[in-house]
Amino acid sequence: MLRIAIIVTACILISSCCQNPDNQVDNNEIKVEAKVYETTELMSVVMRLSGAKEYNLCNINEYAAQVDSCFGAFKNHKAVKLAQKLHDKGFSYDMPMNTSLRLVVKNGHIKYNLCVRYVDYHGRLNTWQERKIVRALDRFYRDTHFGEFFADHTDLYTQEEKAFAQLQKDIDFRWFDSFFGQVGNLRFAISLSLLNGPANYASNIDWKDGTKTMNCILGCAPLNESSKISYDWFQVAPIVLHEFSHSYCNPLNDKYWDGMEKVAEAAFSKEAEFYTKGAYPNANYMMNESFVWASVLRYIESHPMEPDVNSWDEVIEFYLKDIVENRKFTLVPSMVEALALKEKGGYSDMDSFMPVFCSMLHE
Repeated sequence: MLRIAIIVTACILISSCCQNPDNQVDNNEIKVEAKVYETTELMSVVMRLSGAKEYNLCNINEYAAQVDSCFGAFKNHKAVKLAQKLHDKGFSYDMPMNTSLRLVVKNGHIKYNLCVRYVDYHGRLNTWQERKIVRALDRFYRDTHFGEFFADHTDLYTQEEKAFAQLQKDIDFRWFDSFFGQVGNLRFAISLSLLNGPANYASNIDWKDGTKTMNCILGCAPLNESSKISYDWFQVAPIVLHEFSHSYCNPLNDKYWDGMEKVAEAAFSKEAEFYTKGAYPNANYMMNESFVWASVLRYIESHPMEPDVNSWDEVIEFYLKDIVENRKFTLVPSMVEALALKEKGGYSDMDSFMPVFCSMLHE
């Protein structure tokens, strides 16, 4: 889903915030890979050429101009035309990124990663369509000499990876296990994508060896005053937390949907037109997003930073007001209250708390 962050506005409010030194995070126990993947950047280029608005939001104008200069002549390529055709059928927003993460570059060709299990795209893309887009993507890769372009920009990609590594130190990835409950054979990965701009997505990869990778596809921040890539905690950390939380929240919502469907449908119907214009076509999507934002707010509440101005409570209120009034996720305040009770009530994991959570939504 598109996350043009509430955090951007919040950053204006608290632009000179610093981290509480007593709250620094040691993530040595958790390996979180963050890198620019060639297949993901390739897919972003094809989607950009196809005219998909969500892939034409690049924050680095010089890089976007180089992409257009190198690949603009291929706007009528089969891969681009196919992307245009499939876009309105569901090959949009997170779907191209999900597909790209299943691919590898091998011997100059785009191929499936044979270690990945089949992915259910929930009706948005079938196996035949996926194979067509992968074949077309392979042809685009070779016809455009994309590998050379990617290699020529190694320094820029490395700069992006190093910039995120600095931010990553201050994100408590252990919180996910403590808040939602432990999930075995799980690792986190972050796919950094320059062309995605402020658009960010979540994607899970199930491997044939029984392990799972939770991916956050993160758009690149604008260049700073020194023309370098940098990531601000208040802009980016909540987005990372948000995307990873989807991997926990969405399955829980699906499992306990019967207990929340009535409340969800009622909330969705009040703002159905607004939600549908965005990336939330039904009550389930809206509920997933609400649950995720409530969880992120609980993280922020439990990991206070030290702003130079405004109390931390005011920062939380700012986020909450934006979520409710501008994004229309009206159930979030009651969800935040319920999640606070979960943490005080000694529940072993979120799964065991979900019946109570559903009940509280009806109050």
